[in-house]
Amino acid sequence: MLEHRKSTTPAKEGSPVYRPRAPEQTSRLMERVRSSDTFAERLLRSHLHRMGLRYRKNVKTVFGRPDVAFCGLRVAVFVDGDYWHGRILQQSGLQALNESLKTSNRAFWVRKIQQNVARDNLVNGELERAGWSVVRVWETDVKRNPALVAARIFGLVSSRRLVAEGCLISERAPEASRRAPKPQKIADLLPGAHPGRRSYSKLL
Repeated sequence: MLEHRKSTTPAKEGSPVYRPRAPEQTSRLMERVRSSDTFAERLLRSHLHRMGLRYRKNVKTVFGRPDVAFCGLRVAVFVDGDYWHGRILQQSGLQALNESLKTSNRAFWVRKIQQNVARDNLVNGELERAGWSVVRVWETDVKRNPALVAARIFGLVSSRRLVAEGCLISERAPEASRRAPKPQKIADLLPGAHPGRRSYSKLL
């Protein structure tokens, strides 16, 4: 669980007083955050490749567009940015998230992060119902120890491969059951969403 430490050092006389960023400045900074092919994704893919695993990246035909996909074994991997995908919210709660946001437009970003978490849960459910195994890893965990994260994925892929090889002996499943779910707009599946209406939350 994340710990949020508050400084106990008294402010020096004459030191600048903290002022939240203007909403426009925060929006510009957020727009510059990469949504795909991040450093953490490239680092993880490099370790997976060295382990002998072959995969596809950012697969548009798979629901949720996973960052790494083993389509034949139906394993989807998402490398989630800690901020955008609400690590603080999920591990420490809403109050901790509010305290961590240093912006005057706090309510907007809290709602946006909550929508992203809801999208992630929706994607997980849709893929699992279609027979996929979903792995979500935090970006900072990948950067801290990419070999450990890659080993976790390697173990899951290996177990899925053993199951798949065992199934070859039994009767083949119908083609429709092995097919990936038809891609559709995730925003339209969220509660209260209006099909076709533009969503201002972005799945990263």
